[in-house]
Amino acid sequence: MKRLLCTAVLFLVVFASKAQSAMDFTFVNQTGEILMGIYVSQSTDEEWGKDLLPSDVIGDGEEVKITFTSNNAGCEWDLKLNQDLTGDNFVTIKNVNLCTLTRLYIYKTRRGTYEYRTEF
Repeated sequence: MKRLLCTAVLFLVVFASKAQSAMDFTFVNQTGEILMGIYVSQSTDEEWGKDLLPSDVIGDGEEVKITFTSNNAGCEWDLKLNQDLTGDNFVTIKNVNLCTLTRLYIYKTRRGTYEYRTEF
């Protein structure tokens, strides 16, 4: 009985750690700009979480591992990219499916809009 209980607990710990890391991804900045903050929020939420950028800034052409956990089960997330320290200038990327990607490339088009492409 103890063996069964230990096996069940181990399974839950492993499963929980995998579920928590399911939203982790590599962010690649190809905007031509320096970004000073990256925030992630589920598309249905109106509040932004904390800044997930592990350093103060991410320069153009740089990449960074974004790690976060969530109790929400959804896959559609929005990203807020701060372009200054005050947070007054920012870009919002909407409806990114974080459940299926490993790398997220953000770039600026010739029209000046921000778009993304993913790698699975």
